[in-house]
Amino acid sequence: MLNPRQEENLNNSLINSALNSGAIKTTARSLVVFAVLN
Repeated sequence: MLNPRQEENLNNSLINSALNSGAIKTTARSLVVFAVLN
């Protein structure tokens, strides 16, 4: 669905969000959304 550049940017965004917020529930929800997008 995503081109490699978009996928890399999304991965980086998720990682940065996890590191910055430390909110496990938010991270888990983001990963679920990411999995659905793929």
